[in-house]
Amino acid sequence: MSSAPAAKPSWFQRLLSLVERLGNLLPNPSTLFALLAVLTVLLSWLFS
Repeated sequence: MSSAPAAKPSWFQRLLSLVERLGNLLPNPSTLFALLAVLTVLLSWLFS
């Protein structure tokens, strides 16, 4: 078997990999929605 050297990923592939890793760090969408809703209510109360 011949093993060809792996090609260096393009800048776009590296960007997509970074976006995927950052996206995996985010919580569940429903949790994120609830946290942002609470944050909105608190900021609205604070600045009213």
